Amino acid sequence: MGQQDQQDQPGRQGRQGAEAPLRWIRVVLAGLGVCGLVVPALAVLLEDQLVAAWAGGAGLGADDTRVPPTFAPVAVVMSGVLLGHLLMLWLLVRAAQPWARHALALTGALVALGALALLLTGPPLVFVLAGMVVAGLGVGLAAACEHPDVAAWFRAHRVDDVDGTPIGAPPLG
Repeated sequence: MGQQDQQDQPGRQGRQGAEAPLRWIRVVLAGLGVCGLVVPALAVLLEDQLVAAWAGGAGLGADDTRVPPTFAPVAVVMSGVLLGHLLMLWLLVRAAQPWARHALALTGALVALGALALLLTGPPLVFVLAGMVVAGLGVGLAAACEHPDVAAWFRAHRVDDVDGTPIGAPPLG
């Protein structure tokens, strides 16, 4: 599509340009979404390896009274809750709610901290790699949310809480 074609479609160029500062947040959230689907699937498929890592590699003997944990349901539920939380915060960020940007940054930092804490438990290699990727994405999300261009985007898109008009615009009616 050429320059003239883009000018013929009103709003297209303006909308893409107006939301350019949010692009990296969207990219990192997409990466976290993919990880949020892949990691629970790995937990379901490799649960035996997770239990073996939990047992210290020795496995559970016949006289062992410990009950092995089930990791898959926890991973699936936790991932679903986290993905729903991230989606809701993303929608609020798109609606230019400034507090949502900070909440999303804090969530990214907590995701990174949780992923790094997972590495301390000695999981199988595939979970170590996934944990490092998720930690990097969490740090990336926090950094993207606090970028100066994103802060400027929020200042430009502030709205009045009472009537929803942009701040600085003439009042309605």
